[in-house]
Amino acid sequence: MTIHFVQSVAADLKVPFDVASALLVDFQFVENNLKEAFELRREETLESSGLSHIETMVMDDADFPKEATCGICYEEVGRESSYSLDCGHYFCKECWSDY
Repeated sequence: MTIHFVQSVAADLKVPFDVASALLVDFQFVENNLKEAFELRREETLESSGLSHIETMVMDDADFPKEATCGICYEEVGRESSYSLDCGHYFCKECWSDY
């Protein structure tokens, strides 16, 4: 699995890189099957992959500030270095991965 492939899937599904990686593993790296399932049954797809607790995580440029404060380490982080939740909380990728 290449980084570019996972980044592409993450962008298509509008989910963080780590979520796309886990989904691809669960779908045995068959991108079309994953995208179809995700489009038709997003919540069920996340839940069946053990990711239901992050269902609200979305990367949306329109709602995402250029910089935000990480809710864990309180550092200012740029859009490309963080994840956001629908509730408006932001986390740097390093803190999210460590969590």
